[in-house]
Order: sequence, then structure tokens, then C-alpha cells
Amino acid sequence: MQPRCVLNGSPSDLKSSFADLTDFCLEASILGSFSKFGYLLRSKLYGWDGNPSVAANTIRSPQAGTQNTGERHLTAVITGFSSGIGLATAAGLARSGWRIIGISGNKERCTHALKSIVSIRREDSGDESHPGENVFVYDASRQGGDCGALPPGISHAITANVAELSQIDEAVKIIRQNSSQIDLLIHCAGKIYQNMDFTEDGFESTLALHVLGPHLLTKTLLDVMTATGSYMPRVIWVSSGGMYAVPLDLDRLLYPNRYRYRAATAYAYAKRIQVELAEIWAVKLADSNRLAFSMHPGFVDTRAIREGVPAFTKLMKPFLRTPEQGADTLLYLATLSETKKLLALNGSFLLDRKPRSTSKIKSGIAPVSKKILTFDAIDSLVSGRGRSK
Repeated sequence: MQPRCVLNGSPSDLKSSFADLTDFCLEASILGSFSKFGYLLRSKLYGWDGNPSVAANTIRSPQAGTQNTGERHLTAVITGFSSGIGLATAAGLARSGWRIIGISGNKERCTHALKSIVSIRREDSGDESHPGENVFVYDASRQGGDCGALPPGISHAITANVAELSQIDEAVKIIRQNSSQIDLLIHCAGKIYQNMDFTEDGFESTLALHVLGPHLLTKTLLDVMTATGSYMPRVIWVSSGGMYAVPLDLDRLLYPNRYRYRAATAYAYAKRIQVELAEIWAVKLADSNRLAFSMHPGFVDTRAIREGVPAFTKLMKPFLRTPEQGADTLLYLATLSETKKLLALNGSFLLDRKPRSTSKIKSGIAPVSKKILTFDAIDSLVSGRGRSK
């Protein structure tokens, strides 16, 4: 008599089912999912071994006016690149030969970060033509100045406050002067403002830094983010798991004086808007073979979190991820080359390389019409610029 088979499927299928079940339980626990233990367990279950997959560092593209093919390095623009997740992402891409254009509000940290990126790209990629000593940092707060063009393929940095739209304008001028093609744009700049603050344009700073500045930067770089060769240009917003606590509500940040200001709550509302806008951007860009995603890195030990919510950081210290672990999904999305998988993920909100629900409760899911209205309102704000406080 043959023994009755209770479970069907190959060992690999069973292993995959076990991994998916474990992942589901982790996600339901929230703390386990967002912690470093969630990342480490998933990396073992799915075979990442904590090492983000890295794509080829160059693509073949036609040279202007010729039938020959030329080789160029992929170029990434990363805001908030001078520390934490932004720096870890820039370092990961630099190790595979990417050209990095970093944007940061602090000149000293910006210069230090760029030195490390230049060193990594030279030493780890074997790119001996890349200068190891010269570090080029532009200042976008000086409007109207001649930024000076660099030789092709040189990584550089721009000191700019992403919350100030005039500085975004200057940063874009600098980027355009040195780059005819941008392949990847990552919005990583973030800060939790302890007190209500306003920009020169009169916008509440949390809204300006996390929503308006990134929207303007995306909008003004789109014409140099064209699909060339096999790489599909993409935009990624780094959100936060804190956005699960709030619904989509632009008015909370647009009219902050109507509400009692709480730093972490304002931050959560801004992060929620990022996720919803990324969905709309994905739809708008799809016809031109460009992609948009949002992700959250889990609970990560970064300067922004240490300064913004010190009590939370102290309490959660044993559970916090490293910046490198937080950057893993960014590197995964940046280097993913499978077209079918990319199109399936387009517009998704990811954690640990998998798409996640944008709400833990059904009532928290915003209707598409509200997302479109929010997108249009943000677009009008960056076009019209100033408003009264």
C-alpha cells in the first residue's frame, strides 16, 4: 500500500510557500516586519544573503550622428545622499560603476560623502579614468552663477535644500549642464521638523521637503529621463512605514495652522502623499517606458530619525536596521532588469523587495479620484510657487 501524499509540490515549491507564509506573518506583525530581524529573516528565506543584486554598470547607446554604438555609465540623481540610506544607496550604485549626482543641504556632509563615492567608484569598479582626488560640489543656493561644465561621466554633488523650490531650479540647471541623460532619480531627502517651519515660498517645510521639492525635481528632469538601450528610467520615492498611521489628506500640510502641529504626524502625512503620488506618476510615465515606485526601508538607524524622534530611536535601538539594509530595496529596484517584473511592479509600494499594501485597513485606501486631485493640487502649487502662511 502506497503512503498517502498530504502535501503536493516539489521541495522548491514547498520552500517558496513556507517563505511566503513567513513573510505574510512578519508583515502582519508590523514590528517584526519593519525591524532588522524582518530583513535578515527574509534575506535568508529568499536567498538574498543580505547582498543587493547589482545590474551591469553600463549600457550600449547610439552616439549622436553616427551608426556606431557608444558606451556610457548609467547616471543616478539621489537627494539626501550625504548620509544614511541615501549614502548607502549611492555607495552601492557606485560600486557597480554608476555615475552619481548627489544632492544634499549640508555642504560639509555633501563634500565628505562625495569623496567616499569618488573613492568607491575608482577603487571598486576599476575606473582608473575617474579622478580620485578632485571633488566637484556645486552650490545651488547661489542663483545665476556659472556652474561650469565637467568632463563626461564625472560624479558630482550639489548643495541644495530640496524644500526650497528656487534651489531645485538651480540644481536642475547644474544637472542639465553636465548631463544629457538621467536614468534614475531617487527621492531620499527627509527630515522631521520639531517645530512648524516655512520655506521662502511660504510652504510648510515638511510638505515642501518631502512632496513639493521632489515633485518639481521629477517634473523638470523628465525630458532627460528617456529610455535608451535596455534600461528603463525610473523614479523612486523613499517613504516611511509611519504613513500607515494616517490617510491621504493634503490639507493637513497645506493649512497647518488649522491643526495642532505634531512633528511625527506631519512627517507621516507627507510620507503618505509620496506613496499616493508615486502611483499617479507611474500611470503618467508608463506610455514612455519610464517607471515610478515608492518604498519604505523599515525602521532604520539614520541621523534624521535620531534627531527627529530620539525617544523612539533609543527604545527601538536593538531593532533598527542599518542604512545598508534600508537601502537594499532601493538597489533592487534600481538594478532590476527583467522587463516583465518591472512592469508588474510599476507604481507599487515595496518593503524588502516585495510589493505591499498601502493601507492596513480597507477604509484607509484613498479613491483614485482623490489621488488624482492631490496630484493636480501639488502640480499647481509648484507651478504657481508662493502662498501666504
